[in-house]
Amino acid sequence: MTVDRLNQGPARWPYQHYFASEWSYDTPAFAGLRSSVARQVLGGWQVGAILSARTGEPLEITQTSSLQVNRPDYVGGKVVNDNFRATGQYLNRSAFALVPLVAASGAAARPGNLGWGAVRGPGAWNLDMSLGKNIHLSEALRLQLRTDMFNFFNHVNPTNISTSLNASNFGQVRGTSGQRVIQLNARLSW
Repeated sequence: MTVDRLNQGPARWPYQHYFASEWSYDTPAFAGLRSSVARQVLGGWQVGAILSARTGEPLEITQTSSLQVNRPDYVGGKVVNDNFRATGQYLNRSAFALVPLVAASGAAARPGNLGWGAVRGPGAWNLDMSLGKNIHLSEALRLQLRTDMFNFFNHVNPTNISTSLNASNFGQVRGTSGQRVIQLNARLSW
């Protein structure tokens, strides 16, 4: 296999699959109820959600040398640890090996056999939800109370995987994306 062919790989930031879905629901106004209190309590609610899910992005697994970036070798075995969510160790170090360096120059003796982007990072999913209440104070005056909850389930999506085989923290998850955030707001319309 030629070096040029080994240098080919997926673009840096694409996802193989991405799914997004949005929905909203307005409860009935319950205009037939005699009690105005019951109409106000039961009617005028809005519920909405956005669900997004994606596969992981390509990882560039590297080794350091006198050249800027080199690829290591894949030597076999499972690349991704099954228990990475519990351990924080996403990549299996024993599946890779450093390419020997030339003593005189410090450069890799040959290109590694692992292609660029051959390994994908962890996928991610997220659910954002909103709940709002419309209150009609008069014919022309309306109050809306609303809460928006980003990452509603507070789901941990691992990010920032250490990809330098020379690093002591190779394969470790070094970050997460998006903890739960809740915002409350009120809007008066006339």
